[in-house]
Parts: sequence; C-alpha cells; structure tokens
Amino acid sequence: MGASRDLGTGALQILGPALCNSVTTVVQKPLFATHKPLNVSALNMVLGALVLAPWLPSGVSQLAEASPLNIQAVIYLALVPSLVAYGTWSVALSRLPASRASNFMDCVSPVATLLGFVWLGEMPTPLGAVGGVMALGGAAVVNRKR
Repeated sequence: MGASRDLGTGALQILGPALCNSVTTVVQKPLFATHKPLNVSALNMVLGALVLAPWLPSGVSQLAEASPLNIQAVIYLALVPSLVAYGTWSVALSRLPASRASNFMDCVSPVATLLGFVWLGEMPTPLGAVGGVMALGGAAVVNRKR
C-alpha cells in the first residue's frame, strides 16, 4: 500500500497563507501607482491587525502571565522582522513585476534553513540541502536577464 494522498488540515494550513499572500501581492501592486511602497506596507500591516482583532482579548489576558523576555520577543517580532520584511517586499514589488518579485519568495526556505543552521545549530538533511540549492537555482533561472 502507498502513502495517503489526501489533503489534510496541514496542507490547508500551508496553502491558505500561500493563497492569501498571492492575492495580497496582486491587489497591492496597482496601489504603487498612487502610493509610496512603505505606505502600502503600513496599510497592509494595519489591515492584518484588524483581521486579528477578535483574538486581542485573549492576547491581553496572556500578556499578564507572560515573562518580560517573552514580551520583549513579541515586541521585537512585531517590529523588526515585520517592518523589514513588509517594507522591503513593498519596495521590491513596486519596482518589479508581481510575477518576477514573487519568484524571489523561493529563497525563503533556503535562507531559513541556513539561518537555522547558523543560529540554532539545526543540521539540514542532505535532501533538504539539495532542495534549497534547487530553489535558489530556480529563482536564479527565472530571474536571469533575457
């Protein structure tokens, strides 16, 4: 008997954000004609906060129980990676076609694997390393000058 090929909730938890990211990319691209990239990025983050607002009461109650280190980590994650990621993404998307800019997203997994190795001591598997090289190669091929 072979492995199951059904799409479980795990697959939907990966495909759902991918669909949302794709829609966001296509929707925000025309906004750059009349708005600056960082303004679009800020609006994107505000809309994301509004969508998450129903969970705010739970977050506030958990804040009372969180350690100062955990609170600092959340503040850091909310500010630094989010601002840098959304800001640079908006600038790149404002300057490149949406399809070309999106191809650079293939670099996320290899870079995350490399950072996991350097900062966390996580050893990538040989198959994971091959996949990372293939992802980077694919991004390079798609974005090479014609």
